Amino acid sequence: MEEIQRNMLGESLGSLQIKDLQNLEAKLDSGLYKIRGAKTQLMVRQVQELQKKEQILLQQNEALRAKLAELSCLQAPVSGLTTATTSQDVQESSSGRGSRQRETSLSAAETTLQLGFTQ
Repeated sequence: MEEIQRNMLGESLGSLQIKDLQNLEAKLDSGLYKIRGAKTQLMVRQVQELQKKEQILLQQNEALRAKLAELSCLQAPVSGLTTATTSQDVQESSSGRGSRQRETSLSAAETTLQLGFTQ
């Protein structure tokens, strides 16, 4: 038994006949074939798992893009409100209206923005 193991490891080959060497070669080829098959199966499973993960990540990416688009749409009116308030302030100051009305308008806009950020 020990002699066979040494032969499989490439040791003590000098005393073997051609037929014995051919048998040893066939056994080694068979073992190598099985090992390569197992390795291939393992790699195929890993590729399949990675493809599943890829699909999950693509779905998550799409969901995040949709949320981003939704948030962008929601923030567009807020930006418009700020711009409108600024334009209104410019018109009031150029027309000479009271500063008290402008302060009330600004504090209302600031309160709205602060409430939006404290969620």
